Amino acid sequence: MNTQIDLPYTPIITHDVDRYYKWKNTKSIAGEIGRIFRNQSTWSYSEAWNSFKNRKRVDPFSNLSMVAEMDKRMGLKSVFYIMTTEEIHPQNINDYNLQHSTIQAELKELISIGAEIGLHPGIYTYNDEKRMLNQKASLEEAIQQEVVRSRQHYLKYEYPETFKILESVGIQNDSSILVDLTLEEDREKRSTYIMLDEEGNTMNISQTPLVFMDTHHIQLKDDRILELLEERIAPAKKDGGEIMILWHNNNISNNREIGLYKEALEVIKK
Repeated sequence: MNTQIDLPYTPIITHDVDRYYKWKNTKSIAGEIGRIFRNQSTWSYSEAWNSFKNRKRVDPFSNLSMVAEMDKRMGLKSVFYIMTTEEIHPQNINDYNLQHSTIQAELKELISIGAEIGLHPGIYTYNDEKRMLNQKASLEEAIQQEVVRSRQHYLKYEYPETFKILESVGIQNDSSILVDLTLEEDREKRSTYIMLDEEGNTMNISQTPLVFMDTHHIQLKDDRILELLEERIAPAKKDGGEIMILWHNNNISNNREIGLYKEALEVIKK
């Protein structure tokens, strides 16, 4: 049995930064055109074209500071999980390099706004302590701060190995375990808890339940997305608990998505 930390309703809004550029390459551009054609995009042709033309001045995925300001105005704590891996893998889709001055400047801006920076480890790290340590060190070097939070990319982990690795490199809190608080078996996980190893021993790492992930629902109608968000967080609102909501920065990139996100923050805050 994990030891739950009793807290009042405490939502934390989090952002996995998998991509920082929308219009960086022809594959990305062609993919968006295809999604618009298949009616799977929140972008219109004209909106996408105007954004593409202005890409060198402002890319819609280079929006971290804007998102952090939105979170702050709502009085919500926000955490941005940053990838540092440069290894090639179909699921390692980060398109930015922490050595670039632009991303470093924006990370410093996030810190000045009051947001927290966490580690978003690449897909190979879940069972590799050396990779995990190197990626954490790269992020800490870039921001000149200790990093104590993580979320595994694609939520890929093995229990308890991944969490032992995270513990060994100095991660104190993780949020890689997705739970559905509308299910009876997950209700007890409605707040941050101290993790136990396979023998029942207390670990030096806590887990904050991830209760809503935008990518699972973003293609639905806005009203339905907001309904599902409310359903997923309602048990914590009712009985208390510290929970995390994930909304990727690349899903807050045009007028429709920004408007939806503002409404989502209202639901989370209430």
